[in-house]
Amino acid sequence: MKIYLDVCCLNRPFDDQAQQRVHLEAEALVDALGVIDAIRFIQHFHPGYGDYTKERHQWLDKLTMGDFLAEMRWHQEADSHP
Repeated sequence: MKIYLDVCCLNRPFDDQAQQRVHLEAEALVDALGVIDAIRFIQHFHPGYGDYTKERHQWLDKLTMGDFLAEMRWHQEADSHP
């Protein structure tokens, strides 16, 4: 099974757990990984630095919708024939 997570959820264990949504997203991460792997993840995860929104334009602005769709199809095909 593949699970695709928004990058924000990866930081949830480090966020304010008093907020219900943050708590539920952190809980979902633990549910998806299991307790032991969630602990391993937290030990190795680094939230990073910089301005992702600005940096992503350096490569996304050059990508056409056709390129994006072709790459999606390529990954889909590669995933279906391991």
